[in-house]
Amino acid sequence: MTLKQKHLQAAVSLTVMGWAVALRFGMTVWHAFSGVIWARLLLLHVAAVWATSLANLWSRAYGQRRQSARPRRQRLSPILSFPDKPKEEGDV
Repeated sequence: MTLKQKHLQAAVSLTVMGWAVALRFGMTVWHAFSGVIWARLLLLHVAAVWATSLANLWSRAYGQRRQSARPRRQRLSPILSFPDKPKEEGDV
């Protein structure tokens, strides 16, 4: 199994499992903490972290897939080259 397949498999499985848990237990937990505002804020924070993590995972899976579709010679180099000395020409 290649790296791109592993990333895609992880993204799909975590998304499905996360939605299953949220649909099954989400409203029960939300109603259990109906009187405590800080607990609801904490639940919203956990949901935001979960959504951000999934977005990061899906972007990696999609990026691996797009990168493998391009020919190797067209891929961008991860290292940028900058000159050692700045230009000394021009007015300051």
